[in-house]
Amino acid sequence: MGHVKIGLAAAAAALMAIGGGMLMADATDAADHNEPGSVVNNGVALNKALDIADIYAWNTADKVMMVYSFAGPGRDITSIGTYDRDGFYTLNISNDADPLTPEFVIEIRFGRNPDGKWGVQMKNVPGAAGTIEGPIQKTLTSGPVKAIAGVFDDPFFFDSQGLAETRVAGDLRFCNGSNPARQVPPQGGVGKCDFFFGTNDTMIVLEMPRAALDKGNPLNIWVRSARLKPGVA
Repeated sequence: MGHVKIGLAAAAAALMAIGGGMLMADATDAADHNEPGSVVNNGVALNKALDIADIYAWNTADKVMMVYSFAGPGRDITSIGTYDRDGFYTLNISNDADPLTPEFVIEIRFGRNPDGKWGVQMKNVPGAAGTIEGPIQKTLTSGPVKAIAGVFDDPFFFDSQGLAETRVAGDLRFCNGSNPARQVPPQGGVGKCDFFFGTNDTMIVLEMPRAALDKGNPLNIWVRSARLKPGVA
C-alpha cells in the first residue's frame, strides 16, 4: 500500500512523491515495487498488474492532481501497459481530522472490449458528474474532472553508471554535464546517465476541482490493490 499526506496550502503548487522524498508532511509509508513472483497470497503468486508503485499529488489554487503508478517500469516503449480485468484498485482520500478513514474511495477497474482493446472505469471521483469510462491512453472528462490511464515515462532520474564508477574510483563520477559521451541521448536511445531513461510505468492520472476536496485540512491519500479472482491476468 502506498500512502502520502499533503497539505493544501494557498501557495504555489508543490510536487510530492512517495519514494522520491519530496513531501510536505512529516510521515509516510514507503512505496513498494516488484513484489509479484516473490510474494504469495494464499498459495497464489501476486501478478504484476497489482504491484503498487508510487503516488504523486500536487495542487494549484483551484485544482488537485494525483498520479498513481503500478506494474513497475519497463523499457519496451511500444508497451500498452499492464492490466488485469479482475484487478481492483481503490484510491482513498481523507480530508478530515481522522487520517485513517477515507471520505472518498475512488474505485478503478480495467477491461477489454470485443476487439481486445483495454479501457478503464473510475467510480466515485470527487467532482465528477458520474462514472468515468473510456479507452486507455485517452483523456476522459466528466464535469470539471479529467482522467487518463495508460503508459507514461518514468519521472525519476538516477545515474547508476556514475554510482558504480564512484564506488570503484573513490571520488564522485556522477554525470554532471561535462562529459558529452554520458549525456542522455534522444528518445529511443539508451540512457548513459539516466538509469530510468526509456522506462515506462502504467499510470492513472486524475485532475479534480480543489473545491470538491478541500476542507482546510491536509489530504491523506493511499492506494490499495486487490484481485476479484485468484490467479494471474
